[in-house]
Amino acid sequence: SDRAKSEPIRKKAEEKAESLGDLINVAEKVQDNNKDWATKIYKKAEEKADNLYETNSLAEAVKEIDQDWAIKIYKKSEAICDNTAEYVRLAETIIEFDKDWARELLVKAEEDPGCFSDFNDLGNAYGNPDGLANKEKAAEYFEKAFPKVDDQWDTDNLLDGAKNCLGMSHSFTQKIIKLVDDAKPKLKLPKQYFPDY
Repeated sequence: SDRAKSEPIRKKAEEKAESLGDLINVAEKVQDNNKDWATKIYKKAEEKADNLYETNSLAEAVKEIDQDWAIKIYKKSEAICDNTAEYVRLAETIIEFDKDWARELLVKAEEDPGCFSDFNDLGNAYGNPDGLANKEKAAEYFEKAFPKVDDQWDTDNLLDGAKNCLGMSHSFTQKIIKLVDDAKPKLKLPKQYFPDY
């Protein structure tokens, strides 16, 4: 069978796998046919995972075969988080299976936001219509992000977040739309189009 043919190849791939990414790749390839083998490879990967990117990637992969185990790995991620952006990312990942935990992470994220993207990320995390959909909290953080806007990129991001989380008719969204509008150079027609009568 195909499975028998591909197994030695995958065994070799597992032996060669050095990085966490390699191990996850091999495990993902075998997990449909052989969950136990995949579990062994993920356990090996778990011993290597030592930064936030790695623990999150691993939890994301493990979630497919064992949600409780994934939650344990996400708990490790939480222990490594040390700034607003990291807590927000984790909260956004966890929200699909535990809204209360996501809320707790966002409270930790609120402890020390500094730059534009911290405040903007908090606004989006609170306001996401598929998540907590908390418009009040979202508006509060978008307002705090507003004075920290640095360039057109920030303005566009803030406007996208406001439209998505607060809606077009919200006063904050309207404020940003007006600002963007006022910043556009107005077309000036040359005088000859307006002869003096």
